[in-house]
Amino acid sequence: MSGDRRRGVPRRVEAFVQRIGRTRTFARIGSKLFHRLDGLVFRLSRGRYIVSDLMLPVVMLTTTGRRSGQPRTVPIAAIPDGDSWLVVGSNFGQDHHPAWALNLLDDPRAVVQRRGRRHEVVAEALDEEQRREIWPHLTAYWPPFDVYIDRAGAAGRDIRVFRLTREAA
Repeated sequence: MSGDRRRGVPRRVEAFVQRIGRTRTFARIGSKLFHRLDGLVFRLSRGRYIVSDLMLPVVMLTTTGRRSGQPRTVPIAAIPDGDSWLVVGSNFGQDHHPAWALNLLDDPRAVVQRRGRRHEVVAEALDEEQRREIWPHLTAYWPPFDVYIDRAGAAGRDIRVFRLTREAA
């Protein structure tokens, strides 16, 4: 596991968080709690910090709401992949897709904010072969993704993975 990814979090803490991250309770409660906490810390730190970033790389992703047309910002794990980021629409294995993933399908232009920097990006939904190829890279960062994919599959849902690439200036 990458030292940059863990950023000093003790392995026991990381293992504990990953263990509870696999549970349905975390999917229902923890996801909302961490999203709110991450958003609050992000605003208070003027975009420099996100709590969940202690465990894995996290960005604030702003999409355009497919129904409202309004900007929608959420904290999301964003796994570095060269000059782009990979984001997983796991929704913690719940039986429905996260709104941000549906928004990206409707309008692939988005904004990523990380550590005080803002980047305009374009999202590309990976096809099944691309997802299968990249999956070990994703689970190296967050092993519970394997549980989420099983849980979502049991509900009849495929987990979408997007590559976010910076727009050319």
